[in-house]
Amino acid sequence: MSCDDGDFDVPSFVFSSNVQKCGDLILYNISDDSKEVLILNLAENDTIFFITPQVNASFPLTNKISYRVFNTNVSSSYFCQDIPPVSPSIIEEWNGSGTLIVNNTINSDDNDGVQELDLELDSDLDGIPDYIDKDDDNDGILTTNELDLDNDGDNFLDFLDTDGDGIPNHLDSDDDGDGILTIYEKRTDSNANDIVDYLDPSFAVTQAAFLVEPNQYTTYYTTTFTINNLSLSNNNGNVINYDNYEYGAITGEQIIKE
Repeated sequence: MSCDDGDFDVPSFVFSSNVQKCGDLILYNISDDSKEVLILNLAENDTIFFITPQVNASFPLTNKISYRVFNTNVSSSYFCQDIPPVSPSIIEEWNGSGTLIVNNTINSDDNDGVQELDLELDSDLDGIPDYIDKDDDNDGILTTNELDLDNDGDNFLDFLDTDGDGIPNHLDSDDDGDGILTIYEKRTDSNANDIVDYLDPSFAVTQAAFLVEPNQYTTYYTTTFTINNLSLSNNNGNVINYDNYEYGAITGEQIIKE
């Protein structure tokens, strides 16, 4: 850190490693003593979460960076209101410039109970890899509904193979092996033998196709922020400079719908 030759008190400038946010456009980090905050206001077209492994955003341009010191403790509720409360009050404010470097570590999962290690495997050739495809064989039956309980205690659901053909139901387009694709059989029990039609080899009648639901999966992310060439100045001409400032990180998840 460096500053100009003026005689002024440099605030502590010690923040936690956990960045907080209001929506995707306001990032803020509260200091350990809860009286200082470093705030990033991003323009809508610079929303950076979940999009790409690395994004750069420049300040001040359409984005804004500010450093505020309050007269008493400030909490997250201060920043997520349309009109900030009267208390606490700002006793110092600095505006800044720099380049925000955003790095995303992203992991995605359809949470279907199947441990899929091959991230390129696409069993039904629908363009969606199995690990983020909630219907791996595209038969209209969700993968989670084609598995059994965790009978061996390994924290993963066990595979069912109704027709004994060596292909588990969640990858088998004809679960009961009756020659009628699962997608063209019903969840009803047409012959009243307590077996749903698509798992009953004794009932082989083509029916209206299941509606295949739109796919969705969960993206888990850790987003880290570094500000290069951070420069903050106040109305008195005082300046605080950092070559590289580690702003902190956010972890979370997002539902992706396709």
